Amino acid sequence: MKRSGGVRGWRMTGLTRIHSNVLAGMPLDRAAHLRTDAAWLAARLDDPSTRFLAIWRQNAVVRLGPEPRAVIHYRETLDGLLDARAEASLLGVQVEDGEAGAAHFVVDFSHVEAETLLARSPGGEMMDLREMVQIVPGTDAALVAYARGLTYWHRRHRFCGACGAPAAPGAAGPPRGGPRAHCRAGDVPRPDPAGITHGH
Repeated sequence: MKRSGGVRGWRMTGLTRIHSNVLAGMPLDRAAHLRTDAAWLAARLDDPSTRFLAIWRQNAVVRLGPEPRAVIHYRETLDGLLDARAEASLLGVQVEDGEAGAAHFVVDFSHVEAETLLARSPGGEMMDLREMVQIVPGTDAALVAYARGLTYWHRRHRFCGACGAPAAPGAAGPPRGGPRAHCRAGDVPRPDPAGITHGH
């Protein structure tokens, strides 16, 4: 791996062949039963133990070093950035010994300068998932992949496909739809089955 110019700052020179699906190890409980609980969500967003994964134009911040890790922020480190333009979606909750732990949210900060985020992440560099997956633990890569996909979905579905009105997120995550007053339509990401084969 070597340093180069640009926002990302790092490029892989010798990619490692990966034999396991590191993107399948999402480490959180997605907490479907809590996503419509407005009081619980509001409390978690204000909870100092809650973690926030920042996505910037489909990139995430990685703290480089002997053991690179994806940067996950506490609320206090993002003070002043978590405003109305910073749309947060629930990724899930950490489960420890069968008990629910810290909630994790993803926030799309594509509307701010990359340097603004990096200033809150000492030792961090912006990195694309395809580069990151080579150097961070599988759980980090899986979490960033999930967060990246969710923010991409929201950015591509800003308006209701039925009524044309601005679409608002629902259930603290994937659903988006027009105003309930005149439109009950909604969209959710559609997973399509796919098969990958390897031939010789």
